[in-house]
Amino acid sequence: MNQWQSINEIVAMSKTGKLPGYPKTVDGVRRRARRDGVPEKISGGKVYFSLGDVLHSLDVPCEQPMLVRKKKKKASTKKEEKKRLKEDLLHAYLEKISVAPYGEKTETAKEFVKDYNDRLIYQHIYKVVGKVSYKTIERWKVRHRKEGDTALLDQRNGSEVVVALTKNQEAVLIACIRHPNGLRRTEMVRLFRRKLDEKGLPFVPMSDKWLLRWIERWINDHYDQYVQATRGHRATINECAPFLRRDWNLLEVGDCLVADGHVWNGEIAHPVTGKPCRPVVIEFYDMRSNMVLGTEVMPTENIRSIASALRRAVIRLGKYPKYVLLDNGKAFRAKFFHGCKDFEQAGIRSLYQKFCKEVIFAKVRNARSKPIERHFKEKGELERLSPSYVGTSINDKPARMIQGEVLHQRFWQKMTGGKLPTIEELYFAIVDWNENEYAYRKQEKSHLNGERPIDVLNAGLGAGVDIEQLNELMLFEVDKNITQNGIKLRINGADEFFYNESFYGKRRRVRVRYDRYAIVSKEVNWVEVYFDDEWHKAYRRVKTHPLAYYEGTKEDQEEVKTQLKQQASLVKQTEKDFREYVEADAKQYMSLPEPEKRALPTPVPVKKEIDVDAVLKVVDDLSSLTEETQARPIFMSATERYKWLVGNPSAVNELDRQFMDEYSEGLYGLN
Repeated sequence: MNQWQSINEIVAMSKTGKLPGYPKTVDGVRRRARRDGVPEKISGGKVYFSLGDVLHSLDVPCEQPMLVRKKKKKASTKKEEKKRLKEDLLHAYLEKISVAPYGEKTETAKEFVKDYNDRLIYQHIYKVVGKVSYKTIERWKVRHRKEGDTALLDQRNGSEVVVALTKNQEAVLIACIRHPNGLRRTEMVRLFRRKLDEKGLPFVPMSDKWLLRWIERWINDHYDQYVQATRGHRATINECAPFLRRDWNLLEVGDCLVADGHVWNGEIAHPVTGKPCRPVVIEFYDMRSNMVLGTEVMPTENIRSIASALRRAVIRLGKYPKYVLLDNGKAFRAKFFHGCKDFEQAGIRSLYQKFCKEVIFAKVRNARSKPIERHFKEKGELERLSPSYVGTSINDKPARMIQGEVLHQRFWQKMTGGKLPTIEELYFAIVDWNENEYAYRKQEKSHLNGERPIDVLNAGLGAGVDIEQLNELMLFEVDKNITQNGIKLRINGADEFFYNESFYGKRRRVRVRYDRYAIVSKEVNWVEVYFDDEWHKAYRRVKTHPLAYYEGTKEDQEEVKTQLKQQASLVKQTEKDFREYVEADAKQYMSLPEPEKRALPTPVPVKKEIDVDAVLKVVDDLSSLTEETQARPIFMSATERYKWLVGNPSAVNELDRQFMDEYSEGLYGLN
């Protein structure tokens, strides 16, 4: 197959050195190609040349990209519909002619075509097929008789011209498309051309538009690979893989409640500090009625807020739900269960199973399983009506929060007085919007089929629940230190200790949660302690009888034995570990090599020359000392000597004066 290049493409190849010795201008290329007898063609008003022989004679690699015309595998839906309407029109035309008398068939055919073009008949076919002539329908008749069903199919644009790259060039371009940073299309082309030069592969003379079409075609045919390479696993699931279509009408009201948290896109005054903060809204949502049943607003992380929202949802529902679906996403756990790696190990299941059959934890990073996510988008209407709205993103900020918008800032300050809503005001605003605005909206596009959420909910409400039983959800949560005897709690005016053997030898501050009422009534004898990244049960330390073996019962004696056995076991484990550590340290110490003994160097005597004049001077000074000077005391320090010399100036000699000068300069460190 010949390879055709336009004049501009040949000029580009010549300028980049792919055609050495070939002209670098359009006129030069045209003259040179025609002089050499290069095959030439004109298409679309442009001149193309086939340089296959020239490239071979110039010893250019034969692996060059070509423009290939590919037939489309399937006609478009519009062409198929137009073909069928043409067949209907042809069938009506033939029926009309078949009943016409002999000698009048031509006039009848022309009258049929005229009535059709005047839109007196077959108006629907005319809207799609358009105006036709008598000769056109006659051609249809002949072609249909010869070619069959495909005769009336529009064959225009039945093929497309694409760039057929070599295998090596395709590998380079596909690598550019799969760049993990998600390059733009034009950036892919530029990187592709640069990589070809670096790897010494043949130049691609086609324009960037041809390559952009090739890239778009490859992405459309391998969209899953493109998304996986540029946006990752989650995007591939959300955009490429088929998803479940669930029939919510199979549920009843209260069968399943789903909970999720939403950071409110507005500010409130913190209830403790008074500073602006963005609260978190926790809501429980009924899957059948699409109604919000329980709401809680909290400024900081607090597991009790989730329990409080569920408590309100149960009261509003009037019965206990069968299932509760909790979000198990990383963000939700980080906000409400600080440090919780997985709800499956957080002690949540045992808590909520008191009020429902099963607790379901949503799959991590799977928003499809939580229909409440869609409701939070609708609640954006209430956020935008709030005077403290801060926007959903940087590009969505209100004008007052944009730098330099002083007029909007002053207007907001004048309208609100700088006052932010309180947490109570926000809570009642959300509840009022849920109950009086959202609940009465007809939902046409959801499974409610035009019904209002409040009507569906009212049809499935229960008769009510025992409020006292719900109080078990309101757990107390405090921070406590691990002591020698475990966790110390003040319960009903008395100190209670809760212990777990994993606390032995530990001294740290931990998070403790417990049901005060259940412990007071002795329904439970344990508390939950968040320790070593998971929740542990710490059991109550039972007080023993002081004279268990003499005055106590058999149960008292067994309790003493159990606690003493536990004490001895823990201490024995400590001694065992200590013995292993000591033996390991001793073994390691004995395995160390002994230091080499080195002989001390023999000191070499140094002969010093005696200064006779200095010796005679010292002798003269000693002989000149008075009896009072010779009787000076023995000094224990330089300070003592200095004070004595100051008090006895007559006893000061030359050496003493030198000492006093040095002492005054601080050479003895006592100045």
